[in-house]
Amino acid sequence: MKCDITIHKKPVGNHRPKVEIELHICARDYPHRPRLKGLEIIGAPGNLYQYVRSNAPHVSIHNLAFDEDACIFNSPKRSSTLVKHRSIGTTDKYGAYTYAPLFAPQYLDGDINEQIIFYLPFRKNPDYSDVARLFAGIPKMIKEQLKDGMNYGESQEIKINSMGVINNARPAINKTQRRKIRI
Repeated sequence: MKCDITIHKKPVGNHRPKVEIELHICARDYPHRPRLKGLEIIGAPGNLYQYVRSNAPHVSIHNLAFDEDACIFNSPKRSSTLVKHRSIGTTDKYGAYTYAPLFAPQYLDGDINEQIIFYLPFRKNPDYSDVARLFAGIPKMIKEQLKDGMNYGESQEIKINSMGVINNARPAINKTQRRKIRI
């Protein structure tokens, strides 16, 4: 698994920093076929985050301090549109939140090669080290998902012949040898 995250330099002025996340997972490295729950980067304006019920594991920027709403944008220019938005509830009672999906829920049957690009909210003081610390947990979240299925043991071979005789092919059990040591 390879996950590269880059928070690019923010230009001077009313611009937002660009974020690139590249994810490469080779299916042959995980023959146990893990079930991935997906992963999203989420932003939500104001107190909306408490109403967000994402089905996928997610990393949220809602608790970080920005000079505009903690949303995810598709342009480096302020006052531009959001990357994606989802309405919360059926009547849009709570507004919308923004998200950038890194990968969808799936069983790992084939390789995953994803690249997402989005822009973080604007800050007058362009220190994004808190975002970097938050995003540093993404590879660990993915590695945890890749462990799925590792502890679901394998079954033994059972043969049934035409006479109805069942033969369980059991592996020989290695008994540890005990040695007496005189002191």
